[in-house]
Amino acid sequence: MMKKYNFSKQNYLFDISVKNVLTNKAMILLTDNCKLIIESNNTEMAFSEGAIIFIERGIRFSYRIQKINKDYPPCKIIKINKEDLIKLRHILHEAYPLILNEKSLSRNMEDKIFKQNYNDESRKLFKSIFLEHENNFKALKIAYLISKMDSREKLIMSIYASAATTFSDRIRELIEKDLSKKWRLNMIADAFNISEVSVRKRLEAENISFYKILADSRMNKALTLLLDSDYHLPKIAKCVGISSSSYLIKTFKHRFGVTPKQMSIYFRCGGQTV
Repeated sequence: MMKKYNFSKQNYLFDISVKNVLTNKAMILLTDNCKLIIESNNTEMAFSEGAIIFIERGIRFSYRIQKINKDYPPCKIIKINKEDLIKLRHILHEAYPLILNEKSLSRNMEDKIFKQNYNDESRKLFKSIFLEHENNFKALKIAYLISKMDSREKLIMSIYASAATTFSDRIRELIEKDLSKKWRLNMIADAFNISEVSVRKRLEAENISFYKILADSRMNKALTLLLDSDYHLPKIAKCVGISSSSYLIKTFKHRFGVTPKQMSIYFRCGGQTV
């Protein structure tokens, strides 16, 4: 069990609490300017300043961050998309053939989120990955970083899980091609040439619904555009198929527990540098 931090009384220049985040990409975080607490399924994991953290794709969690210096972003993030995950899986499969057993298939939160202590070697590796724009080299560098991890075997299993494609992933990929469209269940059924009943049943088997996928996709895209683009709220709302900026603010606050303005100010100050 990882140690816990008791943050001081919340100061909105330093602290932020965000709920109900769903990772649609695997991520590597560097907590170079913060302490971080992640909570999911009644499990709490705490990370101090100077940790490199791997987070598996598809995890739903809440988090709280306490900045060290309020004038800079709290952390740096490397996002690993599906294409890069598949490349990474191929590389790791050649170097470390996967051996599945009953224990490896029974996984909890600490099998999906991993920490690497921040030393001179890992700092250089993270910086190199963070600045790399060529996807093949990026995947190779991430594989090398994984080879240095204490929890390498569990992390490789996590990469395999992140790279897998489910039926809900296929629906998500379809609707994310144009989130501004007014998606309906019958449109999904037509796209996959199956009945609406079949769509529902296959999603029920994955413990999710079409409308949950749609809501997750819209909010994830809104969050990405808010933090990674110069779009104003009316344009973000239009891009994600939400009728107005005021409704986007309301939906965003209900989903994440903070307003778009609070999120943007907290994470975008100072820009990202290594």
